[in-house]
Amino acid sequence: MNETVRHTPGPWVWSPHDGYPSTDLIGGDGSDVLQIYESHGGGYMPNKSNARLIAAAPEMLEVLLEAVDRNLAVEDADWWGRVYAAIDKATGNNDAR
Repeated sequence: MNETVRHTPGPWVWSPHDGYPSTDLIGGDGSDVLQIYESHGGGYMPNKSNARLIAAAPEMLEVLLEAVDRNLAVEDADWWGRVYAAIDKATGNNDAR
């Protein structure tokens, strides 16, 4: 299953801006994936659990694609359905399988 990668490559890491009211999510190629700006004197940053999950997204997609490519011997059709659904959600691919 060779999905064309259309997202910013990982790993993604959170990087606060020193002296600026924002925090950036930086991609593996150094580009900005997401910027979060403070407003009204307060700021918004995903809680630590959500921040880790967001940053791990590229690696999780890579592992799912690898599981499909390796044709792992898992006889659970429901599990494979969930794998394909997660890949489709991440890649924007809604093709029927």
